[in-house]
Amino acid sequence: MSCFGKYSFGAFVALLSVFGLGLAGCGDSDSDPMVTPRSEISSSGMSEENLSSDAKDAASSSSKESASDSKESASDSSSGDESGKQSSSSSKTESSSSSSEPAPASSDNRAIFGDDYFTKEGVDFVKIGNQSWMEKNVKITSGIDRGFLWCYNDEDKMCDKYGTMTHWKAFTDTWSWFNGYDGPLLLSNPVKGACPNGTHLPTKAELEELIAYLEGHSDEIVKITNQLGGVYGDGFPDDEEYFDDDEDFVPILEFHGAEKSLVLMGGELSETPDPKSKTLGVWNLHYGENTGLTLIKMDVGLPAYARCLMDDTTETVSGPDTLTVAPGCDEAHRENWDYLNPDVEYGCIKDERDGRFYKTVVVDGKIWFAENLRFVSTESSWCYTEQADGECDIYGRYYSGSAVRNLSGICPEGFHVASEIEMEYLSKDNQLELLSADGWDQSNNTVLSGNSTGFTILPGGCRGGDEPGRGWTLGEFSGIGGIAYFWTRSQNGISEHYYAAITNTLSSKFSTSHKFNDFAMPVRCVKN
Repeated sequence: MSCFGKYSFGAFVALLSVFGLGLAGCGDSDSDPMVTPRSEISSSGMSEENLSSDAKDAASSSSKESASDSKESASDSSSGDESGKQSSSSSKTESSSSSSEPAPASSDNRAIFGDDYFTKEGVDFVKIGNQSWMEKNVKITSGIDRGFLWCYNDEDKMCDKYGTMTHWKAFTDTWSWFNGYDGPLLLSNPVKGACPNGTHLPTKAELEELIAYLEGHSDEIVKITNQLGGVYGDGFPDDEEYFDDDEDFVPILEFHGAEKSLVLMGGELSETPDPKSKTLGVWNLHYGENTGLTLIKMDVGLPAYARCLMDDTTETVSGPDTLTVAPGCDEAHRENWDYLNPDVEYGCIKDERDGRFYKTVVVDGKIWFAENLRFVSTESSWCYTEQADGECDIYGRYYSGSAVRNLSGICPEGFHVASEIEMEYLSKDNQLELLSADGWDQSNNTVLSGNSTGFTILPGGCRGGDEPGRGWTLGEFSGIGGIAYFWTRSQNGISEHYYAAITNTLSSKFSTSHKFNDFAMPVRCVKN
């Protein structure tokens, strides 16, 4: 990280710019289309992928904020209290006698807690009760404009020691909404923001669970306090009060509290989103040597550290349900059912909203749709070949990213749009066996699938968005026959959505990235 010292609150804050990665290869199957995985934001053990040329040329959305606005935001604080201080919940953890000292180094922690430390995809995690947290605060090296990044005391070396401070609006890419963007603030659940794939910012309930667990296991508090990088601003539960010669309170608009305190960013807003409301904040976790762990509400524009929580600790499912066949399914027939594997057991459900039937299959212990959704949503959706009845055989309907945001309504009751994690880990040992045995273009570099899973992915490509500078034409279908795309339920700010894609090339696996909401892709539903 270079020269963060000049990006202080006394300087103009630069433009917010989050890299938009392209749909690499969606369109020309003759050139072996393949998706470039998105660039990871965190450098704490997660390697950064090379960006595609499409990503490098991506236009950045931006907004400006003056230094005076930043300081006004800091002095206002976020809680809406008259004193401008963050409100804290009554739930807190008293620090043990050892927790007030600087936490042991990572190697010492590993020696103390042993198997509670583990590495997944290059990122170090630690188990705290039923949760798995990143071992260190996120050190941000890309994806967020450096004008929104701060090192403690504006010293570069402090980012290496403590991680990077940034504010919630920048981390979640919601800056433009808070500064006048029209429309509702729509976030993924849980909020992913700039967390690495497979992780998210903790919800309020997850923070409360962490605090409750550590109340009874105070010896483990070093797992979350091993980088006490301090805070910026005033109003934290253990702040000293500074007075001038006239005994007036002086806000502490500076970095302070290193080795004694820190604030970890949460993902859940603390009030009904309203850009004009000064009571709008986000639930964060504060640690102070005098107060222990405390849940606080902090302004979305004030700096904090980020430490992400692993998704699969909150997406647990019980064993697979029994496949059932809905009455009337035996008399129905869909053209895409001809691609199913006759040697695999399928169920069949009826979507009570419109009477359509869907084949279901168990893969990796979960009940999935064995075909793409065809429900006609209230928002934009299309068929590749529009049938008179709108049935969208063979590839299902193509939904805009905006349509997929209504997570509770687009899939039938009891099902949801698959997440990134659910797609990426679907039959991960041999993902080519998720593809249909027929219907794919073949060349010297492609392989035949036996569809042993019965999942039956067909190569429906995608419907382009309005990006003529990158070769995209709004409404033009591309990649048919050579690649399959699926929106996931994960959102990137308010204007983009994450997708998963796979081809039939040798050793192909799901890749994920994000694209603007005017693109359209199919979805797969999985049982809750």
